Amino acid sequence: MNPSEFIGSKNTKDLENFVEELQKVFEIMQLVIDLEHVELVSYQLKGVARIWYDQWKKNRAEGPPLLSWAVFENTFLGRFFSRELREAKVKEFLNLQQEAMSVKEYSLKFT
Repeated sequence: MNPSEFIGSKNTKDLENFVEELQKVFEIMQLVIDLEHVELVSYQLKGVARIWYDQWKKNRAEGPPLLSWAVFENTFLGRFFSRELREAKVKEFLNLQQEAMSVKEYSLKFT
């Protein structure tokens, strides 16, 4: 099992795929401790994403020592998946109508 790497792409599909893969790995490996999640993810960050992580971790040195997954995930998504893009995705989802799509096509629209 080798989760993909993330280099800090502005392509939202890259980020979504990265996060989805990690969630699957967490389930398979039965990682329950937040710190394990963050450590695994940090190992998969390369390029711009790794530079961001190192700086973020250094800046947090003055804060709580435990890097919770919820805090990391929120900060990570905030950095690489802008609020505007998230709001656009929510709006697109709320306006989604099945119309002539099959159930399978409709369900795949947001997976």
